[in-house]
Amino acid sequence: CVIVGGVVVRGPRTSPLLEFLTIKHATTGLLINSHASPTVRDVRFIHVETGVEVVRWASPTLTRLHIDAAKQTGMIFSSNSLGTVSMSAVVASGTCNLAVRSGAAPVISDSWFRLAAQTGILFDDGGKGKMQRCHVLESHYAGLEIRGGDTTPDIDHSSVHGGGAAGLYVHSGGRGTLTDVTLLNNRNGAGQIAEGGTTRLLRCTLGGHGAENAVRRDHRRADGG
Repeated sequence: CVIVGGVVVRGPRTSPLLEFLTIKHATTGLLINSHASPTVRDVRFIHVETGVEVVRWASPTLTRLHIDAAKQTGMIFSSNSLGTVSMSAVVASGTCNLAVRSGAAPVISDSWFRLAAQTGILFDDGGKGKMQRCHVLESHYAGLEIRGGDTTPDIDHSSVHGGGAAGLYVHSGGRGTLTDVTLLNNRNGAGQIAEGGTTRLLRCTLGGHGAENAVRRDHRRADGG
């Protein structure tokens, strides 16, 4: 089935099953709002501004989604939303492939995020949640960016490769933990943590171009400037 113009799922008792769809030519391909909890699987998004946006305590189950070349952000979780994303791919978004902000805390697993025009995955403004067994590849800027107070993602058994800036960039106040994450072959080294950033790295594999293979504490920007 092909849907032109997008889908909105809203309300605390709203939990439809959406599957085997192509959604195209929409400002937001799928907006999930206000405690809604749909199950969405095997859905492709093309010619959209934003692929999926989850807001205001919504808690969807998203499986095998493919978001291709969203003009803005591929997938957004914000405003205390929850939910899960698994076995999905977000490719070539115009800003970042995934943004988690404003107290949102999704669980992202077994997914691929590739060729973002800016940051691969952004945790911002109190964004939380978990990311496990995911791959962030060839982002134009940093692969992972953590900024804003009380921003505390938990990232494990994932990889960040081939970024145009640092693999990881943590702004002042950024927190969270990376465990068993590989940060390899990123242009400005494995990572940069600004003064006041306190992200922990446990059992991570670090590598970069030339001697820039460590996580540094300095003031470079996430875009490599």
